[in-house]
Amino acid sequence: MAMAVALLAAEDPTKDAAKRELEKLQGTWALVGAEDKGTVLSEEDARKEKWSLVIKGDKFTMIRKKNSGTCTIRLDPGKKPAWMDFVFTEDGKQVNHAIYALEGDRLTICFSLKCNPNSPEERPAKLTSKRADNNKLRGLWMGIYKRQQK
Repeated sequence: MAMAVALLAAEDPTKDAAKRELEKLQGTWALVGAEDKGTVLSEEDARKEKWSLVIKGDKFTMIRKKNSGTCTIRLDPGKKPAWMDFVFTEDGKQVNHAIYALEGDRLTICFSLKCNPNSPEERPAKLTSKRADNNKLRGLWMGIYKRQQK
């Protein structure tokens, strides 16, 4: 009986991993590279785009010049590649399914540029915008961001 109670009280290790990963993502990130339809943007060209993102708690805000949009993010770092979902509604039904990689102060995210809900089948398979490498999905964009110092 005590064992059953202990097992029920234990947290889901997947949620713990996602929580730890989310803590690592906190802060402001500036675009330093990108790939669009297989074409690579140099760091200089990427910086001219003036894209940045802010992650605070589970809120993800993408900023481009004077425009911005905020959503909730869900992570599953146990997937290969790791999953990042952009959740647009409180009921969790409108989701853009993306992937990401975090390496030190460098965050790479590949997602559908339509920035609207898509199906789980539309999640990129690889960190590239090339259709041939992503089940022929259209409209993918990959951004490479660098953490900004406070």
